[in-house]
Amino acid sequence: MTRLRAAAATLLVVAVLAGCSAVLGPGQVNQDRIAENADYSDLWNSPANATIDVGQSHYRAVYRLHNQSTVELHRFYRLNEERPLDAAAVQFRYPNGTVVGHEALGFDRTRSATVVTLPAREGQLALTAPKNGKQLRVQAVVEAYDSGIVAPRG
Repeated sequence: MTRLRAAAATLLVVAVLAGCSAVLGPGQVNQDRIAENADYSDLWNSPANATIDVGQSHYRAVYRLHNQSTVELHRFYRLNEERPLDAAAVQFRYPNGTVVGHEALGFDRTRSATVVTLPAREGQLALTAPKNGKQLRVQAVVEAYDSGIVAPRG
């Protein structure tokens, strides 16, 4: 009887872990969310490399990018674990001021990030993302000498 219980418990653990890996896998980028509309006109002209407007349940951010072909977007989960950011209303602004929507960008999702492929190596990336609680934790964006923008982990 003890072996039967142990076998049943082992089978249950394997089933739960198999379900977790399916749920926690990369999944797909939500096309409806990235296609949402948002107004970033008050943020585009900021001279800062990163401009963030924090609201009650979400934040809007515009990042100035130099020599970047892709950007990894992630949110911090418990114990500094990174998860893909569920970005919405994603737009890109060329240096000449032309703004394009999600259709000009490429999106891929990994276990730890939403990877955005940019239409140009120079410009600005704008997005809206959910905010939980009273605190907001986002990556710092710093200028590097030879490699453009570096977004340090943690």
